[in-house]
Amino acid sequence: MFSLFIAIHAIAATGVVLLGPIQIIRRTKDRKHRLIGRSWVILM
Repeated sequence: MFSLFIAIHAIAATGVVLLGPIQIIRRTKDRKHRLIGRSWVILM
């Protein structure tokens, strides 16, 4: 049971770590930037 929670947490953390730098590098106010940003917030 706890290993499932740890796996979900690890997957979400990996997504956040990968999406964070992409968000910083991309131009703002474009559709993909907003989509990636919303995904990042959900993963957090």
